[in-house]
Amino acid sequence: MAFGTFASLVNSKVVVPSTRNDYWAVNKHFLSDLLSTRLGDVHVDQAWYLSRYPDVAKAIETGTVADAAEHYRKFGYFEHRMPMRIEVQEDWYLKEYADVGTAVRERVFPSAQAHFDLVGYAEGRLPWAGFSLRQDDGGTSQAGVTSITRGRRAGTTGDTGSHAV
Repeated sequence: MAFGTFASLVNSKVVVPSTRNDYWAVNKHFLSDLLSTRLGDVHVDQAWYLSRYPDVAKAIETGTVADAAEHYRKFGYFEHRMPMRIEVQEDWYLKEYADVGTAVRERVFPSAQAHFDLVGYAEGRLPWAGFSLRQDDGGTSQAGVTSITRGRRAGTTGDTGSHAV
């Protein structure tokens, strides 16, 4: 989708400003294209993603997408799919989300991690304070990253930066 002036986006109905509030309606493909560059900075653990979402392997086989990372950028992010295993900081999560603490005590969910994996991520809940999917690692290699764990990336050394997405 072409990126013209704001007026051209409005004239072509790619962006529709509201007359009643500060919100705009935005064409979903335009938004997806805009987000794709940022989503490229999110590490996608190919093996984990394919084991968690077996339908993606079929999409790769049929040529719909080239790999798990492309699927995540084009579809998975918008479908609330996790790009990798994300470990919850249990104490923080239960304190931050009192309803989850109640559900865990009542055995609706066995743990905060189970809640996050099953519904919390899709609800937009954070696994720890300051969490971010995007990795601002100051040049640290992404090789060997298999999960994000409580404020640091597993499989790396010397990483002291915050990881917020």
